[in-house]
Amino acid sequence: AIDSVVDVSFIVDMSLVFFTAYREPLTGKLEGSLSKIRTRYFKGSFIIDFLSTFPFDLVTNPMAPVGPCGGGGGLRIFK
Repeated sequence: AIDSVVDVSFIVDMSLVFFTAYREPLTGKLEGSLSKIRTRYFKGSFIIDFLSTFPFDLVTNPMAPVGPCGGGGGLRIFK
């Protein structure tokens, strides 16, 4: 459960970065152009943010149990 909360918070953060203005380092001017904001993010920390939130455990082995107690697998078949 805590992993899901952390993942959701990172996804929300990533979404907010797409719309948050930034200051140009050289001029100090506030940049609000969405295309420039997104380009800066993709060239900057997007890959790190994406890789830190991507659920590799569910993609590589969807039947593996998830969580500290082994419950909550990705695709589980109940009998």
